[in-house]
Amino acid sequence: MEINSLGRVAPTSPERQKIVKEGLERAFLSQMLTAIGPRPTGGAFGGGIGEEQFSSILNDIYADSFAKKLDLNIFGKVEGK
Repeated sequence: MEINSLGRVAPTSPERQKIVKEGLERAFLSQMLTAIGPRPTGGAFGGGIGEEQFSSILNDIYADSFAKKLDLNIFGKVEGK
């Protein structure tokens, strides 16, 4: 079996690059919201086990919305632009 090195893969199109950049920013924002976002509340008005189970989905939705509105320029910083 022969294994070839992929090396550096050339970008295919500006549209593809935009999709990849938004995906990276969405993942970054989702992780940041998980770390610093709202915590489940307790007491009579807390969400209980449902809030704990589905809070990650809410963080992903927030991150998706933020990624569409914000340009964090993550790739520009990585590439030195």
